[in-house]
Amino acid sequence: MGREIYDIVNDMAEVLNASQMQRLQEVLVKRLSEKATSDCAQTTNVEFLDMFLTAKHLEGCSICVVK
Repeated sequence: MGREIYDIVNDMAEVLNASQMQRLQEVLVKRLSEKATSDCAQTTNVEFLDMFLTAKHLEGCSICVVK
């Protein structure tokens, strides 16, 4: 689910401002999690990390690459 939300938010980045993108992400998480509550137990750490990084991106935080 996290990857789908990330892809949708990225697709909409051209037409929405930061606050609109953040609200879009919140709505997607809420609506999609209502449909797939049983999938929550199967969410991997990679998906949680992806969701966290997406949230930080929407908040305007810069990307930091760790080598």
